[in-house]
Amino acid sequence: MSGRSGNKGAGPARALQAARRRWLVRAGVLVSTAALPFRIPVAVAQAQSTLNALPRLALIIGNTQYIEAPLKNPGNDARGIAGELQKLGFQVNLKLDAGRIEMIEAIRAFGVELGRKKGVGMFYYAGHGAQLAWKNYLIPVDAVINKVEDMQTQTVELNALLEGLIKAQNPMNVIILDACRDNPFGNKVRSQQKGLSQFDAPPGSLLAYATSPGNTAADGEGANGLYTENLLRELKVPDAKIEDVFKRVRLNVRRKSEGQQIPWESTSLEQDFYFLPPSRPQKLTPEEAEKLFEEQLATWERIKASKEPASIEDYIRKYPSGNFSELAQYRLDKLLAEREAVIARAAREKQAKFAEERRIAEEKRLAEEKKLAEENRIAIEKRLAEERRLAEEQKIADQKRLAALTDEKRIAEAARLSRDRMLAEERRVAEEKKLAEVIRLTEERRLAHERMIAEAKTEIAKPIQPVSVEATPYTKGTARIDTQFKIGDSYSYREIDLYTKLEIRQFVNRISQITEDQVIFGDGGFVTDLFGNQIKVPGGNVFTGAQFFIPEYAIGKKWLTRYKITYRNGTTGEFALEFKVVAREKVTVPAGTFDAFRVEGEGWGRGQFGSISVKPKYWIAPGIRCPVAREEFRRHMSGKVIANERMELTAYMQQ
Repeated sequence: MSGRSGNKGAGPARALQAARRRWLVRAGVLVSTAALPFRIPVAVAQAQSTLNALPRLALIIGNTQYIEAPLKNPGNDARGIAGELQKLGFQVNLKLDAGRIEMIEAIRAFGVELGRKKGVGMFYYAGHGAQLAWKNYLIPVDAVINKVEDMQTQTVELNALLEGLIKAQNPMNVIILDACRDNPFGNKVRSQQKGLSQFDAPPGSLLAYATSPGNTAADGEGANGLYTENLLRELKVPDAKIEDVFKRVRLNVRRKSEGQQIPWESTSLEQDFYFLPPSRPQKLTPEEAEKLFEEQLATWERIKASKEPASIEDYIRKYPSGNFSELAQYRLDKLLAEREAVIARAAREKQAKFAEERRIAEEKRLAEEKKLAEENRIAIEKRLAEERRLAEEQKIADQKRLAALTDEKRIAEAARLSRDRMLAEERRVAEEKKLAEVIRLTEERRLAHERMIAEAKTEIAKPIQPVSVEATPYTKGTARIDTQFKIGDSYSYREIDLYTKLEIRQFVNRISQITEDQVIFGDGGFVTDLFGNQIKVPGGNVFTGAQFFIPEYAIGKKWLTRYKITYRNGTTGEFALEFKVVAREKVTVPAGTFDAFRVEGEGWGRGQFGSISVKPKYWIAPGIRCPVAREEFRRHMSGKVIANERMELTAYMQQ
């Protein structure tokens, strides 16, 4: 696993090796006889799990008939899951449109029954859910929530379920939450964060969300929600391990939703579980395992540079936990992100074009309205001026006519004329007010439309941002590896012999070139992929298909790798390992103290030294693009220890 360039400190190497050999002999570690048994990791050997023979119990809840925000599909989803699980041998308790008391009692009884039968438990919930202060709440149909704080008294906290399952001490549990619909409170309350909060799966369990924490899931247009529709399909696939079932569901939902909904899981399972167990044990013969590996390798080598998602998807569906599945998932994520970005950009451009056309049309309409209003104003002013002129002429004529009348008639006529002039003036003032109001409203509409168009253009210009999910007290978090390498980035290491505690050497890996999927260090003797997996190491050895390092880390995550090495003398070797993320912890090395995920592996290899067992370990810290520490223990089949080394980051510089 160690990539090395440079060889500072090689001078005392022979003396160090002699000291190390003397120490090993004294400690009794180095032996030449009594070969140790060569153990292949359980997951690599695909041993049969005992879980599949245990009783199966399920509690299924589907809530649809909410007063404020009713849903369409949870009832159908719950009935569908219940029916399918019954076919798979589960004893099912189905609750539809359950109130709070009914949910609490059903969850309590479920935990008691699991504790009594010590079977495999499955809890499925479809309906509204929400989070508050990092805790997740399942919302009964009778919940009356007028303020966010009502969740604590009107809903069912997920921890109540988890505590019951932990207390039951049964071997395995599956918790599925299709509870991330938007707007769970109607129009009364706005929750602080969408969706559900991230939780790490309790020991011996798998926790599955219909969408990633902090996001919402679609209720679906058909008979079932998008997530459950795909889950029902994958439950029927024979010989599929439970992790593979959910990986396929995640792939299908992401593709169907065009990246708007991506399911998420956390697992702490130690054994394999099958909804439809294989008819015979899944332990492969060495010949079968070799054939399967060669098949996967040939497929991966053919498609790994593909620009089309379909071929990568086919690989993941066929080998969801295969030797290259993590690399394939990253490749697919990259292709889909590029495609989704193109689609989103096209949609934004189309929306921007529509908004621009609407703006132009609106401006044209407003200009026409303004023109008509101005013409109307001028016409009114002309008419009013003409009326004033005619009124003045009429006034003069009336005065002349009054002069000719008798005093009595003159007074009466003058009063009538005064009233007529007063009424005419009132009409004129009213007309002018009406005109002023028309002009004011027209101007307000114009300004409002301009603001609306400006806001729409600003909104269109904003890229779609994923929801940021902060670490909670209930999870160690998830970290996606930073692959934004820059030429000139450098990582300095020291190598220590763990038996003698002596420093073997120091070296620096400095990036000299970056391609689409490779990072090249120094003069090109050391090459990795974007995650640090070796492709070529100093001395000329070439690696094919290694996936020690993966795109995303979370507690409990497991994966396999099987790869080939072509040595510089032309001979080949082959290694197979299982890795697992076992902890998130502080690790201190000369470069500093880091909050890192600890990954441990175990496996075997056949190389230029013969058959060996291998136990690698490394620490990877979010934000640091290379491991901060790594260890490797290798033992020959004869029992001879041939490597027990630790590499530590002493300094780094990344842009």
